[in-house]
Amino acid sequence: MTTTYEFGQLLLIDKAPTLAQRENVIRNNLTDWRFESGYMRVHKVAVTSAGEFYACVSYPFRSNTIQTYVAGTIQCRRKDEGYWLNFDCFLATASVPFTLTGCPREIFDTGNAMGMMTNVNEDWYQACMQTLVIRDKEQALKKGAVFKLQAGAPSRVLGGERATFAVALSKSKALYICPGSRSTIQGGIDDLMEHYDPVDASTIPEFLEQSSYTEVGELLFDLSGTAPALKGRLAKGVKAKLLAKVRKERDRALAASYEAANLVNPFTTGAWLS
Repeated sequence: MTTTYEFGQLLLIDKAPTLAQRENVIRNNLTDWRFESGYMRVHKVAVTSAGEFYACVSYPFRSNTIQTYVAGTIQCRRKDEGYWLNFDCFLATASVPFTLTGCPREIFDTGNAMGMMTNVNEDWYQACMQTLVIRDKEQALKKGAVFKLQAGAPSRVLGGERATFAVALSKSKALYICPGSRSTIQGGIDDLMEHYDPVDASTIPEFLEQSSYTEVGELLFDLSGTAPALKGRLAKGVKAKLLAKVRKERDRALAASYEAANLVNPFTTGAWLS
């Protein structure tokens, strides 16, 4: 049973077909692909570029329905009064060309949500997962973004301590941070992309004061435990001034509310001690 399929279609349009138009052609034609004991059923299609697409599909096999994926290429050329589209498709039940490992997460999410029996080539699937990891890191690679070392991954060592955190300085440089030895070193992003995971920015509060935490390379850590714990970052420059202004206005509003209620403001007297 062949795991490849080819089809083409002429679109009578004046301009090169859009990604949405290519998607419609794929959706309509993949259902003509006969595999095992029936025809393909298409659940979702994603055209990731003018020349590449992925789809979540299923097919009948004996008394079951099997879910899998299709990866494919698109060729487009001008022909007569329109554009000719040609599609080469590869079913992920077998090996897929190494150039087609950019399947988007939405396609996998559709397949996972179906709850069917699956038949997916493990090598291709893992290659796609790795591509997604790299893509997520590239999207997170903004100036100031914080990354944490993966468990068991190798890292730089400064002052006898591992660089368990890093901060992106640019698209090509990062600041590697060893909280335990209070040391930092600048370097390229190769290690960052391979051995570190992005930390959700919403989980990193910004402080106006260092308080009891230790500042190492823009970040604040609690070093009292067995392992350094990231607690936040110290606001600087314009952001620090903005936070200070917000705090001042908040304190002023609190004081005004106490005065309006004819209450003693516990934040300006010793009343809170009693």
